[in-house]
Amino acid sequence: MSQLPRGNQHAAAGVVIRRGLTVRQTELLVAELLDATDDAARAEQLARWLDEGAPGAKPGVRPTRRSRSELDWLAGDLRTVRLVAARLEARLAGGTLHTIGPEAAALAQDSLVALVPVLDALGRTIQLVCGDSAALKDKDAA
Repeated sequence: MSQLPRGNQHAAAGVVIRRGLTVRQTELLVAELLDATDDAARAEQLARWLDEGAPGAKPGVRPTRRSRSELDWLAGDLRTVRLVAARLEARLAGGTLHTIGPEAAALAQDSLVALVPVLDALGRTIQLVCGDSAALKDKDAA
């Protein structure tokens, strides 16, 4: 919405709220308004969206989400594990345990020690699933 001229932001927000537009539909509305050549054309677009709604959308019916494939889920989980592992490693290497106080450090250490078997099990499962290629990469990293 912030991309729109100030005079159209309020009216566009009203259309979004009244029609219950999704994020994608709102992006489409903003793109159409930005493509309009003048204020009259933008006002016409807003009126059309208010009366007709989003192109291809039926009133009262929300579009269904595309179901995620197993590959989508796997890729998302891999990305999350990498991100969280890197962030945790950086915090630990930065001395977080020394700065949080002895009681909190003891709790964090217990949680970290409990994490080791989980990560070991994940490593074994990866080697089982990936076979020799996972073992070769482990040797390369060492």
